[in-house]
Amino acid sequence: MYIDKLPAFDGTTYTYAAVVTDAAGNASPMSAPDSVTPDSVPPPALTGLTATPRADGVVLSWDAPAESGLRYAATRVIRRPDGSTRYDSDGCSDAVPPNTPTALPNAMLCAGPADGETVTFLVIAVDEWGNHIGIDLASTVTTTELDNRPDDALGEDSGALTVLNPDDVARTGHLEWACGDETACADITEYRVERWNTATRTYEPVTSVAVVPGRHYRAIVRMPFGETSHFRITGTLADGTPGAVVHYSVARGSSV
Repeated sequence: MYIDKLPAFDGTTYTYAAVVTDAAGNASPMSAPDSVTPDSVPPPALTGLTATPRADGVVLSWDAPAESGLRYAATRVIRRPDGSTRYDSDGCSDAVPPNTPTALPNAMLCAGPADGETVTFLVIAVDEWGNHIGIDLASTVTTTELDNRPDDALGEDSGALTVLNPDDVARTGHLEWACGDETACADITEYRVERWNTATRTYEPVTSVAVVPGRHYRAIVRMPFGETSHFRITGTLADGTPGAVVHYSVARGSSV
């Protein structure tokens, strides 16, 4: 491979051909020429940007640009309490390769829990030379996610239990947790893991794990594509009453 470090991407057309030479100096015939015209002009802002909430996040779609060969980058626009802005692109990607027959053209999935938040997204197009407009010029769209959360309030979390691998559960199917408060968890004899059934509005048991002092805990959990899974981990006392509770929600994105 050869990389030509061009002095400027100014719309000039460059034509290349290659010859292979061996150690004895013998040269192959010249390859067929190939031409490129690199430039520094970014694709314009996308038009027709829409957001469609679903059980595993939000699907973003837009009108097909006139320019071909583009890739896209999407991010959530998050306003901090102090008025500043940060951007979170976690989970935003094409869920399947663009040439897959079932892929929706000009669309991306931003996977995330269906927890009823109102969210704003922006999407920019990037051409083959890496040109793109600034995010301050990008088209944005705002929507409210579906709300499939359990009926019990998340405020019931005790604060003693912590999910140790929140960013890996969807990928690995392993849910790990530990108690960070020895006093609060001293009398816990068992941990119960339950999954919220959005259809029946009830929790269903996943597994129970006996307490072993000083260890972290793990449960294998089913992570269906295209859904948000809501889990509740309860540390129970000997009489069966809750001693500590933590909720955790995660989406596993499916294809668009």
